[in-house]
Amino acid sequence: MQVRLLWCPPPFLSKVVVNGYCYLLRTYDIRRDEPATVQRTIMFDCGSQSYWDLGESVIVPALKYLGVTRIDALFLSHADIDHYGGSLDVIAKVPVDRVYVPPQMLAEAQSHPDRAPAFLIAQLKAHGVPVTAVVRGWSRQWANCGATMIWPPPDLPGVRANDTSLVMKVRAGEHRILFTGDVQGYAMSAMLDADADVRAHVCELPHHGSFVNAAPLFLRRAAPRFVLQSSARDRLYHDRWADHFRNDAAQRLITANLGMVELRFHADGTITWSSFRNTAPCPVNRAAPVSGTPPQ
Repeated sequence: MQVRLLWCPPPFLSKVVVNGYCYLLRTYDIRRDEPATVQRTIMFDCGSQSYWDLGESVIVPALKYLGVTRIDALFLSHADIDHYGGSLDVIAKVPVDRVYVPPQMLAEAQSHPDRAPAFLIAQLKAHGVPVTAVVRGWSRQWANCGATMIWPPPDLPGVRANDTSLVMKVRAGEHRILFTGDVQGYAMSAMLDADADVRAHVCELPHHGSFVNAAPLFLRRAAPRFVLQSSARDRLYHDRWADHFRNDAAQRLITANLGMVELRFHADGTITWSSFRNTAPCPVNRAAPVSGTPPQ
């Protein structure tokens, strides 16, 4: 089995998307002397702060280019439009089996019917796409990969939308990938206090690389080999993460510098990556076991 994670849709079509937000995870069944077949396709978030037409102009054509004809699950991390603004364009063109959201997103849609989340939920239902609220402890298995929700808890008090973001660990073979949405200090501290298992080989840097007090410890607990940061270049002018990564074994990949990034998780335990602005495959990084018990 091989797993491919495409982070931010390929920006070759109409614009350079440096802060677009869309992860596409695809698992393949690879057998000797036979063509690789796609087993599952999972999308996490779909939007941009800069381009409201990202779904129609970039993501949908990119999915067509990649041969994606169905999405098994679309996870929308929270109720900020830069994380879901392109999803309706995708659903209009590509069948999506189910959409997963935090319960706070459904609650906002119900209490504020004039706001964007309410329009999103109504349109999803109009397209016949089931919408399911998920919380900590939820899990799902799709043949050769599985997902477990780490955050939010079912009893989360009133907090900012960012801290309601879905935090999800995906397991594919021996590899673990952690998606974090826009969680900030409250959510990260609560997960650390609860000793949540956030260890992963690849971790998304929370909230586009926003630096809050709990973030460095959260990242050390995750102990990733690769850190993915979806952000525009202006966030790097005063990069508070620079010192951290100079002293950290993890390799940080930033869309502002690289554009679309693709990671390939191989059956032999290696991870390779390439990017839109550096199309040659970069050096292999073996997915070394995380210290202690392997992540679940």
